[in-house]
Formats: sequence, structure tokens, C-alpha cells
Amino acid sequence: MRDIGYKTERFARLWLIFHGYRPLCQNFTVRGGEIDLVMKKGKFLVFVEVKARKAGSMVSPTEAVNLQKERHLRFAATQYMRNCDGKYRTLQPRFDVVCVTIGKRGFKVTEHIKGAF
Repeated sequence: MRDIGYKTERFARLWLIFHGYRPLCQNFTVRGGEIDLVMKKGKFLVFVEVKARKAGSMVSPTEAVNLQKERHLRFAATQYMRNCDGKYRTLQPRFDVVCVTIGKRGFKVTEHIKGAF
């Protein structure tokens, strides 16, 4: 299962790069939270949660990002910014969700929610 997660995150990362984002970090983990991707675009420091579902799934990827997940992401983002010693203090933090559907033909970004919370 972790292999699928890694491939999905890698796909989302490449998709974001194609759309003008610059990668800074993948799988930033601290006790109490994890950020799938940290990207930079323009004036934004973007913390990205990647959610994947099989095509035809009853639950959409966006429904998997609940309040608890949001709290963990915010905590991890705070720790990330502290670890950077102010390197990105001029950037505005933003939380995005990239929804990926896994089908017979591979991966597809079905939704990119900018400023999800």
C-alpha cells in the first residue's frame, strides 16, 4: 500500500512541477504530523496533501481530509517553517489538496483545491 502512496505522491509532484510549482520537500514528517509535499509557487509556500482513490470509489479523495487531518497538517507545517530558520518567512503559507484517481490507465489528477483550509 505504501508503494501506491509513494507513486501517487510522485505523480502529483510531477503534475505540480508541470504547472509551475517548485518542489522543496517530500514526506516531511514530525511526531504528530506529516506533509506529503512542500512546494513553492510565486509568493506562496504550499503544503500539499495528496489524496488518492480508485476510480469509481464511493468516497471522494476530498472527503478523506477531515478536521483531525487538517490539525496534523497545520502542526507539521509550523514545524517545517521553524526548521527553515526563517528562509521562507516572506512567503504566504497555503494548504492545498491534490486529488488523484487511480484507474486502469494509470493516475489522473481530478481536482486541485488551492487554499483548501
